[in-house]
Amino acid sequence: MRFDFTESLFTRGFLRANIAIGLSITLVALYMIFTGDYADYQARKAAEAVLNRYVMGGLIYMAVVWSACQFGKPFMKSRSKS
Repeated sequence: MRFDFTESLFTRGFLRANIAIGLSITLVALYMIFTGDYADYQARKAAEAVLNRYVMGGLIYMAVVWSACQFGKPFMKSRSKS
């Protein structure tokens, strides 16, 4: 199967955009954890439990997409049969 150069650029751009999405989710959740204003201790524990899951999910998503981007590099190169 031959990959076109434009397909390669689109795929790399798509993967890099997904890495940026994972990073932004992580940073927004961390910002909300650090600057949160809570009514009481129970509300803080509940909110931070959910936000911690977003942080970990964003980091794991970034790692999976980054590894797909790194391991897919040899397959995304433009190849010519001449």
